[in-house]
Amino acid sequence: MGIIGFLNSLFFKKKDFLDNSGFLDCATFENLTSLAYRETAFWCSVNMVANAVSKCEIKTVADGKEMREREYYLWNIEPNLNQNSTEFIHKLITQLFTQNEALMIELNGNLLVADSFSVEKYAAIENIYTNVQVDDLRFNRSFRESEVMYFKLSSQNMKALSDLIYADYANLISAAVSYYKSNSGAKAKFKYQALPLPPNTADKNAWLQSHVDKYLKPFLEKPNSVVALGEGIDLEQFDKGTNYRNLSTNDIKSTIDDVFDFTARCFGIPAALLKGVDANYEKTVGEFLTFCIDPLVGMLRKEIVRKRLGKTRFSQGFDIYFDTTKIIHHDILSSANGIDKLISSGVFCVNDIRRLLGQPLIDEPWAWKHFLTKNYSDIEGGEHHEIL
Repeated sequence: MGIIGFLNSLFFKKKDFLDNSGFLDCATFENLTSLAYRETAFWCSVNMVANAVSKCEIKTVADGKEMREREYYLWNIEPNLNQNSTEFIHKLITQLFTQNEALMIELNGNLLVADSFSVEKYAAIENIYTNVQVDDLRFNRSFRESEVMYFKLSSQNMKALSDLIYADYANLISAAVSYYKSNSGAKAKFKYQALPLPPNTADKNAWLQSHVDKYLKPFLEKPNSVVALGEGIDLEQFDKGTNYRNLSTNDIKSTIDDVFDFTARCFGIPAALLKGVDANYEKTVGEFLTFCIDPLVGMLRKEIVRKRLGKTRFSQGFDIYFDTTKIIHHDILSSANGIDKLISSGVFCVNDIRRLLGQPLIDEPWAWKHFLTKNYSDIEGGEHHEIL
């Protein structure tokens, strides 16, 4: 499959953009190119969010203590027979950002994200979900609200709204590309006194244009070429002027950057982070976690807890939550001073730090103790060197 066929199959459901010869005209190809910029910005954003969420450790708590049992394995390793947790989270996030909603069901102990479904909403009784389909499996039964986990991203479908903005920017990008091509191409004036015309030439101008296209256009387009001009024929190339000398691809790039900026804003991602501009890494990552990831995993957690645990078990100390500290890569050496402070202040124990750094836990009682250095004491001056 060529690039045109790939773009056509990627962005359109009906392949009705080809002419009778099976080729796309220039206008259609430019529209496909503009769509490629839009889709690149959108899917870069989706993948960034999905990668971040899939890096979270989904912790399960029983009686106020962290437990690694069936529920933990289900969310962090193998949610179903055919997907690992990373694939599963990517599908969930993709559904959320493409459809603005997602449905998760449990079948024989497997968690599944639906590809499509219908919902009948009610005010005073449970919603009913029908036409639920996962891959090639279509359920012939309906599901009550209490039997599923339903996630809704926002009150408005941001992708549909952003597509309206992209429609105008597609025209701007096409115009910028056309302007660049027009001004960067070679233009010349064809002068002639008299040319012998072939017999039975009905349209003199059409014959002259075909003659120019056949002999002179290749000369103007090729970097190194020679043309033979007969008597009474002259070719004068136009001066490209100051507009061309100042022209660059920056105008096109800035328009494409606008597409990424709007997409990032819709997702709550700092534009610099999405575009890979390393202006202030710590600040942009902090904004990404605060305005994009934290609200998203908060929404996911609430639905998971209320459907998987319920009010009674939650009040008894059971919980499921996303540990977003796993998203940021921690370098052990550069974090040494911070690690020392966290342990010496009694905030974390040794195993807490090792878990944060992705290191194996130490199976010793002292690794679970909390310590205070001699520099710390209570307000009345009593020293506490160890917290059991």
